[in-house]
Amino acid sequence: MDLTRKKYLIKKACSNDYRIAFKAIAELRNENDPFVLHAIEEVKAKDEQRKFQLLIAKIVLQNGVSGLVEEWNRLPLSEWREHLMSEFCNFIELWAEETFLDLFIHVLDDPDDLVSGRAVIGLRH
Repeated sequence: MDLTRKKYLIKKACSNDYRIAFKAIAELRNENDPFVLHAIEEVKAKDEQRKFQLLIAKIVLQNGVSGLVEEWNRLPLSEWREHLMSEFCNFIELWAEETFLDLFIHVLDDPDDLVSGRAVIGLRH
């Protein structure tokens, strides 16, 4: 991926549209590029939504989807966990990797029924 595309996706990862942000994060996670991680770490979140998006970006840039499995129980705001799971279900092909099934199984134990329900939907896909 060229630098222009990386910068574009970093900007989108900070978007006020979480759907666009999660898609950008999905594409960026495959880069394994210290520049991308550093750029994400330098961004100041404007609100709770973007703070959550940037947290997700940092986790997946450092450790992939398996990092989400490890960090899931520490992720704040069930509303945003539910949105994230919804986007996983809608765009599963963007996120698919070996540990993705582990994430959905792990999320079945989320204390919020809406979040765990999204995992059930995802497993049915």
